[in-house]
Amino acid sequence: MKALLEAKYPTLNADTLLEIASMTPNATLAVEKLCGIHEPYTVEQLGEYRESSGGTQYTLFSINEWETSVSYTYEEEDSKGYYVPKDIYDTSILTMDNIDQYKCAHGGNARWVIIKTGEIVTRRSSMSIPMWLELKEYALVP
Repeated sequence: MKALLEAKYPTLNADTLLEIASMTPNATLAVEKLCGIHEPYTVEQLGEYRESSGGTQYTLFSINEWETSVSYTYEEEDSKGYYVPKDIYDTSILTMDNIDQYKCAHGGNARWVIIKTGEIVTRRSSMSIPMWLELKEYALVP
């Protein structure tokens, strides 16, 4: 990287430029941008749609090259958590319709359970670009 900076900016101190670049989240990207040789990631290159091993479908909505990550959306069934008495062993009986009769205050005789609400929500998350590229790509069928 130093040789690249020296070639591009022969009148400037390459060590100082490297020091400045190292203060960014991605020094290599900073040097590439300074030298005019950076080729940004594109949606076409990364694939707009990916799928997890569990079948969750992700849709890319932004690329953050400084952090080498992508942000994406996905849909899942919403859930809520409640404390219920520890002596309820079969939590499959708990539903959004009957949870009010079972829920209790936090304490030594309570445990936390998660109940699906039946509502589908869109969530946002992010992951590294290398992780994104490991996921299976798919295309939307119109």
